[in-house]
Amino acid sequence: MLAQEIKIRGEPTADPQKCRFVLEYGLTEDDANLLTMSKQTADFFEHILECGLKTRDDGIELAKSVSNWVLGELSRLINQTGYVITDIKIKPQQFIDMLKLIDDGTLNNSMAKVVFEEMFNSGKSAGEIAESMGMSQISDLDFIHSVIKDVIFENPKPVQDYIKGKETAVKFLVGQVMKTTRGTANPMIVTELLGKEMDAMK
Repeated sequence: MLAQEIKIRGEPTADPQKCRFVLEYGLTEDDANLLTMSKQTADFFEHILECGLKTRDDGIELAKSVSNWVLGELSRLINQTGYVITDIKIKPQQFIDMLKLIDDGTLNNSMAKVVFEEMFNSGKSAGEIAESMGMSQISDLDFIHSVIKDVIFENPKPVQDYIKGKETAVKFLVGQVMKTTRGTANPMIVTELLGKEMDAMK
């Protein structure tokens, strides 16, 4: 499809950024239109992608993730504070560093929203904020495994329920692990390790 043929909300457009966002980055026409309503927002979005693509080759996935954050949380905070995007304290590389913490399981989406707002307010890095708030998820397999063993030992009934086929019992046990670790264990890792541990007991 030629750039001239791209239509946003039914109207043809030759805007190079808008066309690039749709054709190269795989964004929806609606998202491309919203991002390019402001030249400053469109440029900021592309600067973030430029930083991310230095270390990643999944441009379409990255673009969709960045778009969601720019149009979601960032827009919310800008509207709430009355700032303009050229005045915000978050730098494009800091944006990418936060996404890396989500990708590697250090932050879940709820944690990331809290961290992002503090980044917006302070200009500090996501890693620095997460550490100061004690929000980093624990992904240490040995540590999580040791907690799982304790939880299994202390909760024989739901363990037996799971072994007998009541797979929903695992949710209770995951909850106990998360409670013991004060919500800092990576829940995906907990669920996987817990399932393997109990499957081995069948």
